[in-house]
Amino acid sequence: MKWNVSFEIEDETVEIEGYPGWHLECSVMSNEYLGDSFDIHAGGKDHIFPHHPNEQAQCLAANGEPQADLWLHNEFITVEGEKMSKSKGNFYTVRDLLSGEIKDGKVPDEGFPGDAVRLYLVSSHYRSETDFSLEGLRKANKELRRIRKNVRRIRLTDGEEQFST
Repeated sequence: MKWNVSFEIEDETVEIEGYPGWHLECSVMSNEYLGDSFDIHAGGKDHIFPHHPNEQAQCLAANGEPQADLWLHNEFITVEGEKMSKSKGNFYTVRDLLSGEIKDGKVPDEGFPGDAVRLYLVSSHYRSETDFSLEGLRKANKELRRIRKNVRRIRLTDGEEQFST
């Protein structure tokens, strides 16, 4: 989103054309928690420009090295066929899904295991739009239980006594 802005500074009008610098906090946080340079940086396709190039420039200027070796840009996630949006109220936080704090009858009281949420989210290609649904998450949870049951059976056959995850 390009800005055309004018400011009054000491009785002089200054006109500026360019892109706002809202990317600094992302550069600072990644530096703080991931270091000067890290392997993979990811984000939605809406960050391809100008957000990620601005982050790259800031980190290169600050650290003298590229911020990340690989940049991945995913498609958007919809929720049951509609764009996910706070204003529409059609979103779930990871905390809600894990804790079961949503009492709408759709999320189990005990919540979903984190592994089930991860399995569901990685089950589609990162460049494909993902339609998030609780029914899809329930199916992933069922699949995860089936996988664990089979791994347990294989380990018992090999003489191991427990499944350790």
